[in-house]
Amino acid sequence: MNDPNLNLLEAAVRLLKPLLDELVFVGGRIDVIAVVDGRPQIVDDVRNAPDDVRGYLASEIAQLLATRQFLDALPGFLLPDSASQARQALLRERLSALAKA
Repeated sequence: MNDPNLNLLEAAVRLLKPLLDELVFVGGRIDVIAVVDGRPQIVDDVRNAPDDVRGYLASEIAQLLATRQFLDALPGFLLPDSASQARQALLRERLSALAKA
């Protein structure tokens, strides 16, 4: 099978391997939020990733940040308590940094 995304997927799996015990994949954008919220060093991880992985993630996250619906939905990706909701600014900062990585 000649899938152009296979190499990117394999690289992402290698990078996420240390987190496998911490992640629950439920599909959709919530995975991105779970990783970005739960891994303080994610920006450094991505900056140290291979160029193709870094470029792919930056492009995809930039597209998310350019989507008003995603930004409007961001509070819904977090628990409703005040401590969780207070992390919105931090999440936006990390996402913005990842989009520029």
